[in-house]
Amino acid sequence: MLFNSVCSYFWSKINYVIIIFSAIILFRPLFEKGFPVLVDNPVHLAETLYLIENLLPKYHWINGWCPADFAGFPILLYHYILGKLLIAGMNIFLGIQVITAYKLMMLVSIIFPACTLFLLFSKICGKLPATFSALFFILHINNIEKILEGMWNNYFSLGFLPLFILTIIRLFDSISIKYVPCAAILLSLTFMSHQYVAIAECIFAIIYFAVSLIIDRRNILHIFFMLFAIGILSAAVSLFYLFPIIDTSKSAPANRAIGVDQIKPVSSIYYFSKDLLNIPKTISIKNQLVKGNIREFCNGILNNIWINIAMLFFNIVAILGIRNMLFNKGSVYRKISISCGVFIGVMLIVASDIWRVVPFLNNMPFSAGIENSHFILFSHFGLLYFASFGIKYLLELKKEIMKITLFVMATLFIAGLLALSAHFKENQFFLTSENLREFDDIKRFWDWTGRNIDGSKMRIWIQRTKGNSKNEILNNSHILSLTQNFSGVNHIGAWYGFQQRIGKLVDTENKKIFGMRTNNLREEILIKRMYLFNTGYMAVVENNLKKLLDNFAQFEKSADIGFITVFKLKNFNPMWIEFIQGKGIASFGKLAPQNISVNITTFETDIIMRIKIQNHPYWKAYMDGVPTKLEDDEFGLMKIRIKNKGHHELKLVYKSINIFSILISIISLLVCLVLILFFKVERAKVCY
Repeated sequence: MLFNSVCSYFWSKINYVIIIFSAIILFRPLFEKGFPVLVDNPVHLAETLYLIENLLPKYHWINGWCPADFAGFPILLYHYILGKLLIAGMNIFLGIQVITAYKLMMLVSIIFPACTLFLLFSKICGKLPATFSALFFILHINNIEKILEGMWNNYFSLGFLPLFILTIIRLFDSISIKYVPCAAILLSLTFMSHQYVAIAECIFAIIYFAVSLIIDRRNILHIFFMLFAIGILSAAVSLFYLFPIIDTSKSAPANRAIGVDQIKPVSSIYYFSKDLLNIPKTISIKNQLVKGNIREFCNGILNNIWINIAMLFFNIVAILGIRNMLFNKGSVYRKISISCGVFIGVMLIVASDIWRVVPFLNNMPFSAGIENSHFILFSHFGLLYFASFGIKYLLELKKEIMKITLFVMATLFIAGLLALSAHFKENQFFLTSENLREFDDIKRFWDWTGRNIDGSKMRIWIQRTKGNSKNEILNNSHILSLTQNFSGVNHIGAWYGFQQRIGKLVDTENKKIFGMRTNNLREEILIKRMYLFNTGYMAVVENNLKKLLDNFAQFEKSADIGFITVFKLKNFNPMWIEFIQGKGIASFGKLAPQNISVNITTFETDIIMRIKIQNHPYWKAYMDGVPTKLEDDEFGLMKIRIKNKGHHELKLVYKSINIFSILISIISLLVCLVLILFFKVERAKVCY
């Protein structure tokens, strides 16, 4: 009896089993020894390690100050946090190694959205069409590439989008307040996992409301206030995370808006329409078909042919689904279909940069940082919805056609999955550090740095491998951003992430050195910049820069470690503190990431002192126990004025914890949970 029950339950969940099993087959090579090295993975791993090893045990909070790069920066204050918290939870509570937990999170980032897509589509189109739509999502080559390159946060967050949409649909259908707390919690979780997906959820809710306003015109005011309540509750639940972002927004770096003359609407729409329809990047209608390069065009099609055929079939069934919804005006799914169509259009417009033609929109804060690929991903969601209807239509035709359709879809998926796995292995997308040939050099560099450089006295300047290395893998990796984690020495230039205020000054990508081009770089300017950031050593990966430093009289080679050459600035006098006006002496009493004390003796009045740490609004200064204004110097480093001469004690404390916002979040979450429990109890009473 028990065996039959287990089998029955397993069979009822077979669709989820197929989805999960397919993802595991595809991601299996990722679980070889070592950590993922492509693009942003080392940066996200460095953030996660800092969260687990420093923030949680020492400061008991989810964000803080990290001295690793950028002359110090607020770590995880502006970045999405939920995925990294889950990794920390797996490590702390389940004892899973951090790197293994990180890889599991990458796997979950394809499984979670695929399963929630299936859940949503199964409620609308049935289980079989929904299953194949979810499998086509897994088969999309760009999705897997982005996850393996470190964009897994975005895909994990995408898993909340179908759940949110399903909740919104039920809210509109039932006009019931019981869905408000559920939607609020889902939106809050999305904000904490990736803000772009939260924006997409808000846009969809607005579109669905507008479509309902046109079609139904019933209970609109009631629904409006429920949507408003969802927004207020979700903001309140996630206030502990959102408040610091809002509170420090004025100090955030101003992003340079993209010039309107750089925007080409036609080519933008063409490029992103290709991406939307899964057309390989190697295929170009303009450069191949129009110019007669038929052979190149055919090679683009034949490359990964099974994946291309599967995506072509997906496009056909999506178009078929759109066609059916257009001509079936009596469909009960009319609202959701129109909303998905509009949603695709809006996401395509946002991705294509056409909206930047409007000066107000183009000059909004952080507008230059908006990444188009995120919004193309959201438009794929709408296409998957219509593909489900196209598959449903084919399966509802004659029995022979249904059998052929099932056979074709199953064959395409299996062949596509095998081809996709082979493609990623061949192109080393699953490459881990232990299988990277140059990783021995990197480990030796980390070991040399830890043994030869006193991190309490100075930093080391590191040239990123990304954009500077001739090695294809290293040129597409931020692997040296883990230097502080494995050597204990802070650095300048290796990290990549949210743009810091001094980001341009320390940029090393694409053959830059302290944000400057190496062409005609003068030695005295470089030396000044090294003293400014207290960097006595330079780790160089690019040959031209190595030759340049070899020719500079004040630099000497300290070590050749594989592809990395370390140079030392001769007679370097390390100084964390510099008197830029007046005379004095200073020494650290304590130098911790979030707590610094300085003993100062000034010999004159009206002293101006520079501390070579990036300034931020959450740093608070106390001179002899009295709150003192902490200013920015012209480089964004800390500057402080001392009026009187004599002995002084300066204390610097980084405070990012806001008790008020945390209390509001806790209370709001409890309110939502109590409401959910109340509605469940009421429903149980009615059923009884």
